[in-house]
Amino acid sequence: MARTQSVPRGSRRTCEADDPASPGKSPRNRSRKGRRRGGLLPRISRELKAPLTSIRSASQAVARARTGALSRKQERMLRIITEESAALVCLIEDLLDMAEIESGKLALKFRGCSLTEVARAALDCQRPRFRQKGVELLDSLPALCPAVRADAARLRQVFDHLLSNALKFTPAGGRVEVKLRRERSCSDPPALQELLIGVIDTGEGIPRQDLQRLFAAPRTDPYGSPRAGGADGLGLSLAKFLVEAHGGQIWAESGPGPGSSFFFTLPIAR
Repeated sequence: MARTQSVPRGSRRTCEADDPASPGKSPRNRSRKGRRRGGLLPRISRELKAPLTSIRSASQAVARARTGALSRKQERMLRIITEESAALVCLIEDLLDMAEIESGKLALKFRGCSLTEVARAALDCQRPRFRQKGVELLDSLPALCPAVRADAARLRQVFDHLLSNALKFTPAGGRVEVKLRRERSCSDPPALQELLIGVIDTGEGIPRQDLQRLFAAPRTDPYGSPRAGGADGLGLSLAKFLVEAHGGQIWAESGPGPGSSFFFTLPIAR
């Protein structure tokens, strides 16, 4: 039977300490302002999502039902409309998830599931995008692996964000590989077993000083690595929360040269 659990906002661990209280602003005023902002964001996001979904559906219908031949330019423009509207719908869904996280209302449905199956579903969905860009997508997934107690749909989000991030920063001719293996946890108790998942790409590297803020809230920094800010930061921040809500950890390893590796762990169900 699935177990539903609401994850409170305070359970989220961050790379950076919270900002100190601003002079002249009471906690009550800040809380009231946060509630107003938290209620406004979901409403705006839903208002934006409806027309975008219609645009996406219309472009897909045109692509399926077209009777005359389209020029290469027209095909390219139709593909851009379809892909970009889909990307915006995903971004809005991430904003809605983050709003629920901030309000402590995000509910996770835990049940036993196969991480190999979740990973394969994400890989199969993403392969057309990788082929289109000319990036090789490989995997080293065991046919059988111990079950994890998790919300499979939320773990799928984690895979989707990590794969999208790798694809964005890996040029044509590059390679992305997903690995999964069982290992002993370094945390207490030391005998606890966990699964380690890695998404390794041959794309742009990340300076060491930027690694700590990869999973923080997105922000613009003209002097930092492009992989450490911007819209991708929202997906990575969401991935961090979801992994930690499952009792795991997430981190990145890279350097100034090419190639970056993103890892996360999940405890094996007992």
